[in-house]
Order: sequence, then C-alpha cells, then structure tokens
Amino acid sequence: MREAKNLLHRASDLVTSAGEPPESLYWYTEPSLRMNIGLTQHAVGMHRDAVDSLTTGIAGLPADQQNAEWLDEYQQALNYAEAATDPPPAESGLARSVDG
Repeated sequence: MREAKNLLHRASDLVTSAGEPPESLYWYTEPSLRMNIGLTQHAVGMHRDAVDSLTTGIAGLPADQQNAEWLDEYQQALNYAEAATDPPPAESGLARSVDG
C-alpha cells in the first residue's frame, strides 16, 4: 500500500508539469487527470488526497462541464471521500447530490 501511495503522489506531481496533450488526446488535461488520480486515491483509502484531487479537477473543468452527467462518478467519489475523512473537510462547494 505504501508503494501505491508513493506512486499516486508522484503521479499527482507529474500532472502539474505534463503540459498540453496532443490534439488526439484532448481530454488528457490536468483537471481530468487529477479527477482520475482522485478516484484511485479514494479507492486505496487516501480520502483527504482524493478530496483535494477531485475538487481541484472538477473546479478546473470548463464551467459548462462542471455539472455534466458524465461527472456523476467523480461527484459520487468526492461525496464518499468527504464523508470518509475525519474530521470532514470544509465544504468544498463542489459536492452535489448524485442519484444512483
């Protein structure tokens, strides 16, 4: 588990310096990579880091995508990660109710 956490921290650091993706990978932006790292952090119990990654990733999306249906998986993970932190983080303002 320690190695997984170290690799996730390294991946998070690398995202910052990744630059712009090739045109064919238009969705490989810093916000979307951070959201996927957040899903993995949540899955391995790094809930505070997951909250940070998911919140930052969602906030970095264009405004017209921040409430898109395809974000439900990420919003649900954010909601669960926030609930799993002890004590809970300050209200991010991004978590929303997700049906499912």
